[in-house]
Amino acid sequence: MITPNPGKPHIAIYATGGTIDKIYSYHTATLVVDEPATIQLMSRANVACDYTIHSVLRKDSLEINQHDRHTLAQMIQDEHLNHIIVTHGTDTMLDTAQYLIRSGGIADKVIVFTGAIYPYAIKGSEAEFNIGFALSTVQLASPGVYIAMNGRVFDPFTSQKNVEKQQFETIVS
Repeated sequence: MITPNPGKPHIAIYATGGTIDKIYSYHTATLVVDEPATIQLMSRANVACDYTIHSVLRKDSLEINQHDRHTLAQMIQDEHLNHIIVTHGTDTMLDTAQYLIRSGGIADKVIVFTGAIYPYAIKGSEAEFNIGFALSTVQLASPGVYIAMNGRVFDPFTSQKNVEKQQFETIVS
């Protein structure tokens, strides 16, 4: 259920890396994970809520392991704020969201995972839209863990990334 959150929320943003944070490296001629894109994005967007950005992993999501997931879960459990956005690579975003749910200790928190198929630094990226959508979702959703991608909110256990369509979708049984 979505209900408005009165007042001016303070949102914690945990950046784990992933495509959203990638830039082109002239040294290696590849895309590499850089500082959190949300630093520039939130500043440019003139966001009217308070937020804190935590750079957690700076990894491609395919490199995120169980130890990293445990570390992130512990940080979120210890977080005093109840509105949390996690930027994450899309390849294993669902795995990390599911791990967080299974780890417990988050019952009173609204946690929204988002990311991008294309790096924020590349023209035409949907990263800015996805972050804005996640900001709205985290303020309106009831406590729980959500995926906010492509203009939709998904349950981490009943959704998947469709590589061909380059978007997330609900799993049809």
